[in-house]
Amino acid sequence: MDIKMPKINGFELYDELKSRDSNIKTLFITALSSVESYNTQNSKVYPLKGQRDKDIKTFMAKPVSRRELLEQVYSMIN
Repeated sequence: MDIKMPKINGFELYDELKSRDSNIKTLFITALSSVESYNTQNSKVYPLKGQRDKDIKTFMAKPVSRRELLEQVYSMIN
């Protein structure tokens, strides 16, 4: 899900979904420049940090190719 959305941000939506299903897996995709601070060298997949985000495994920086997205989703469900 995107982090910056018109009516509710991705983290608020995540909190709502997590309250309904504690086993939900979520991948954040964002164009926010602050993502760069989590850069893991040449990868577009970044670990989230912080107490609130400990259950969120990764987010990706836009643009994301179909292949990158499918690879990440596959790794999350397996």
